[in-house]
Amino acid sequence: MEVWREYYGKRKVFNLGFGFDRTQNVLWRLEHGELDGQSPKMIVLNIGTNQFSVTPNYSGDTGAEAAEGIKAVIGKLRGMFPETELIVMAVLPRGTKEVHYQEKIDEANAIVREFARKQPHTKFMDLSRQFTHPDGSLRKELYQGCLTHLTPAGYRIWAEALEPEIKRVIG
Repeated sequence: MEVWREYYGKRKVFNLGFGFDRTQNVLWRLEHGELDGQSPKMIVLNIGTNQFSVTPNYSGDTGAEAAEGIKAVIGKLRGMFPETELIVMAVLPRGTKEVHYQEKIDEANAIVREFARKQPHTKFMDLSRQFTHPDGSLRKELYQGCLTHLTPAGYRIWAEALEPEIKRVIG
């Protein structure tokens, strides 16, 4: 992807983003050596939206349940890398007003925001306003047709917001 190459192509970056990951999957990988031998200066954690995805076998999390999973990942990362700068991304808005994700997302974000404030070397970054109109509806041009995954324009907004933090920590 062009935005990734532009912002991160010349940096030492380890991308562990996997489609349809839930906090449970991330915790399992962390507990089974995914980051063994690493000593990152910075971690950007973007997890949580899939906690709200419904499948025939899972009705999705409540906001509080999703927050507990995100907090567990933060706690695990803080334990593994106590001096690493951790940027915790708020769960971005998604879906339509007919699908009631936003109340759950707002609840999860509020809980995680408060938790992150109390953690050393941890910053909570909420880009929700950049991805919505004043009435709360999604800026659909920033999302793919599923209204969950971002378009290149959406990824550019995210990368531009992260850049000052990355420069602060890494240079």
